[in-house]
Amino acid sequence: MPYADSKSHHLPEYDYSQPGWYFVKLSTRNMSCLFGDVRNGIINLTDAGRMVERVWQELPSYSPRIGLDIFQVMPNHFHGILIIKADFEEVPITSVSAKHKVPPQQQHETGVPLSLLDLVARFKSLTTTQYIRGVKENNWKRFDKKLWGTRFHDHVIRTESALQSIRTYIQNNPRKWEFDRLNK
Repeated sequence: MPYADSKSHHLPEYDYSQPGWYFVKLSTRNMSCLFGDVRNGIINLTDAGRMVERVWQELPSYSPRIGLDIFQVMPNHFHGILIIKADFEEVPITSVSAKHKVPPQQQHETGVPLSLLDLVARFKSLTTTQYIRGVKENNWKRFDKKLWGTRFHDHVIRTESALQSIRTYIQNNPRKWEFDRLNK
């Protein structure tokens, strides 16, 4: 699948603050399994995994322009679909040219950044801060220097069929864990 490759790069000239549907995948640094394990195709999250889940679900509280779709915390990575809304309205899946360039969106009056890159950075920062607290207060497994890998994979979702394919991929991820190249 083209969106399963964590080595892909962001689209050149694409404005990631424009309204749209975005698939993101983040992996822990060194592929460390910190968030749970998979048994019989079912993910069993640790407290750390539940924290990652909670932080993702709280992202829309930062701005009414943020929406979420399906997501999945895995032992050493995370998949999710994030929606950046236009003027506080729902965003339909439409064909968007990869070369489409528009002026950057203004920040919401709260000052919360609304580009995909800023939202992923916020997610990584919040989860890292809370994970460090969990290490200190609850003896969570320590991580090596950084919780998350430096890069992340994104995919601009342009069609309903692509959305359905990505949703299926995310939903089936625990069932396919034993064959997943990220299962180390």
